[in-house]
Amino acid sequence: MSRHHDQIKNDPRYKAWRAGVLERAGHACEACGSDSDLTADHVTPLDAGGEPFDPDNGRCLCRPCNSRKGNRVNIRTNYYSPRYLTHL
Repeated sequence: MSRHHDQIKNDPRYKAWRAGVLERAGHACEACGSDSDLTADHVTPLDAGGEPFDPDNGRCLCRPCNSRKGNRVNIRTNYYSPRYLTHL
C-alpha cells in the first residue's frame, strides 16, 4: 500500500466513507454474502483514479473476495454469486 493510501485511511472522511459502504451493504459481502472479515473496496482503485470518498466508488467485500478482485477495475468474474452480481 502506498503512502497516499495510508494518508487516506487516516483521514476521518475515509472512516465515514467505510462505515457508509458497509451500512449500505447491510454488513454483508456484495459478492458472496459473507458477513465476516469485511472490507470497504474502491470499485475504481485509487491508483486508477478512483475517488477515495465517493460513496458510489465503494462496495463491501469480504477479504477473500477483495483479494480475488485485486486491483482491477469494476471486475465481474465467475466467482461472484449470481444473487449478488447486481450489487457489483
